[in-house]
Amino acid sequence: MSGLWQQAEILEEIAGALAPSGWAMVDEEDLIFQRSAKRSIDHQLGLGITLRDRGVSFLPSLGVKHRETSDVMLVLLGLPKDPIGVSSYGCSLLSLLPGQGSLERWHIDESTPPQAVTNRIVRDIGDYGERFFSTLPDAASLVVKLKASRRDQMSAAHLAVMANLIGLRGEALDALAEYARSIPDADSASSAQSWRFVRAYLGHFQVDVKELPFSISE
Repeated sequence: MSGLWQQAEILEEIAGALAPSGWAMVDEEDLIFQRSAKRSIDHQLGLGITLRDRGVSFLPSLGVKHRETSDVMLVLLGLPKDPIGVSSYGCSLLSLLPGQGSLERWHIDESTPPQAVTNRIVRDIGDYGERFFSTLPDAASLVVKLKASRRDQMSAAHLAVMANLIGLRGEALDALAEYARSIPDADSASSAQSWRFVRAYLGHFQVDVKELPFSISE
């Protein structure tokens, strides 16, 4: 059984098993599924497939996208709008499993019946993924989660945008300040891009620089 043939068969089986729960593939290259939920929320699922010499491995990841935040983020980043967008919070499915989860759980080789593993993937998404999604039903819950989580620069940007969209302006500007503090002092392409995001944010949300708890780089 060749890896490419096996991958196609496995994906077809997983897609069919996920369809009754509302999942549809939206990116065939990166193997991303998406479904609409309530309150302007979309759920996203990436299969994280890797072809190996002796089989196929999966590392599924889950994401929660607030549609308006995603749209605004793409505008501020200067990216075109697309149906996939960007999720505001996510995690690996492995991190949700009880105890010490192992990647071997979702590995298929010549000694493993593919259907047994694909059934396990779908079952784990149902048992653990659905519980994760249920804790983040709307933008307010996402803001709470982001505030309580360890954040990188992009997570701070999501928090700054989403908090402003739901009327938490003070918290939004605090998150923007956190984003700004993470911008390198050196004059680099990444630094310039980050400051462009900050200026675009100020224009989009009509923020006066006097409101900011930090100074803007020239």
